[in-house]
Amino acid sequence: MLSDVLWASVLLIGDSIGVCAFTFLMTYDVGALHVVALKEIHPDCDIDMSMPDPRYFAHTFVTGSIIDIAEVRPNEHQLGDTVYTDPPDLMALRRVQIQPNGIMLDTGFQGLQEWTGPVYSTAEIEEWEY
Repeated sequence: MLSDVLWASVLLIGDSIGVCAFTFLMTYDVGALHVVALKEIHPDCDIDMSMPDPRYFAHTFVTGSIIDIAEVRPNEHQLGDTVYTDPPDLMALRRVQIQPNGIMLDTGFQGLQEWTGPVYSTAEIEEWEY
């Protein structure tokens, strides 16, 4: 709940075959009984590690009205029959901020050099919602 009349919710909606789900951020005006804004914040699809550049996403609420989204690349390597998982590589960050009227401002994904938000470690990001 952002205010007495404005609520925010994260929705996870799956596809019909169970391969992908999509995470949305929605704001809802409970007084007027309508959705103010709906934005896809990231996909949640099965990752095929054989792809040349697999990516996945995670998000966290910084405050009740600010959500940060990370684009992460898994970091695995194989020696013989053993697969080793190293901390993931952080590729980009994005911030969505809910305004008092329910409209969302979105920075879009920014490379780490352009990012002006908080500095996150990969350990912190591994604790976020996927």
